Amino acid sequence: MKCSLTPLSENSYGSVLKIKDVTILLDCGCDIDLDVAHIAAVAKDIDLVLISHHDLRHCGALAAAKARHGLRAPVYATTPAIKMGLLTMYEA
Repeated sequence: MKCSLTPLSENSYGSVLKIKDVTILLDCGCDIDLDVAHIAAVAKDIDLVLISHHDLRHCGALAAAKARHGLRAPVYATTPAIKMGLLTMYEA
């Protein structure tokens, strides 16, 4: 099985996992400055997003990626990660 894991950048919080023809974005995070430029290059190629935690470093760039960078993939996370992520983004 052919697969690869590539970090989005040195300073980003997220990686692209490719398994055969499926491209998964593992976390879609950013720092408090909400810089999401690292997402723009891969957003349109993503088949699904997997969010592991509720903090900015794991889900902080998700809304901007969907609104500004063409991310259309379904997002998967646990119920606590979703609910706490909403609160985290509201506070940010």
